[in-house]
Order: sequence, then structure tokens, then C-alpha cells
Amino acid sequence: MTTQRSFLDTCKPIPSFLKIGDEAMKRLAASKAAAIREYFEQRGCQRAVIDLDGRVDSAAACALTVQALGPENVIVLMMPRLELSPVDDSEEICAQVTAALGIPSGHVVFAGISSEVTSTRQSCG
Repeated sequence: MTTQRSFLDTCKPIPSFLKIGDEAMKRLAASKAAAIREYFEQRGCQRAVIDLDGRVDSAAACALTVQALGPENVIVLMMPRLELSPVDDSEEICAQVTAALGIPSGHVVFAGISSEVTSTRQSCG
């Protein structure tokens, strides 16, 4: 029987010179979330739509947006990236992220493979 590896199992260790303490990370996240909240408030917006593709950058953006606006005000477009990992892994990672962030399941939409969206964007000019 083969055990399935999770996304975290595939991550390389962070070099010590790039590590920052938990408190510094919390302050950085809080300041970024505050900036996002201020951006939305200045524009009179209360909700956000976030593309979640199963990679760390989109997960971080989603987490900061949830911290800024609350999970009930975030709608997630799950757009797994076929070229990075099998779709099933990407979908599972997206599902784990949204569940961990408390985003209501009704706010999660499977939008298809992001390479399809990219080609559509390019053809629309």
C-alpha cells in the first residue's frame, strides 16, 4: 500500500537566513491584512474574489484577504494549475486551504483549469 504525500511533504526546508520569528511574521501578516482592509474600505467594497490555484502565493493572498475581510466576505475561484501538479492534488490543496480559513463552502467555486482561463484571456485581448 502506498501512502499519498501531502503538499507539505514536498516542500524544501527554509534556509535559516530566510526564517523570521513567529512574532515578526504575525506583525507582517497583520500589516498586510490592514492594508488590504484599507484598500477595500477606500473603494466602498466589502467582498473579494480570490483565485486559488493550490500554490503558496495564492493561499497566502487568500489567507490575508480572509484576515482582512472575514471568511464570509471572500469568494474563492478554485483554478488548479494542470502544469504544476495533477489536478486532484491541486483541488485537494485548495479544499484544505478554504476549510482551514473557514470560508463557507457556498463561497467556493470550481472555475476549471487555469491554463484554459489564461488562453481565454489572451484571445480576448
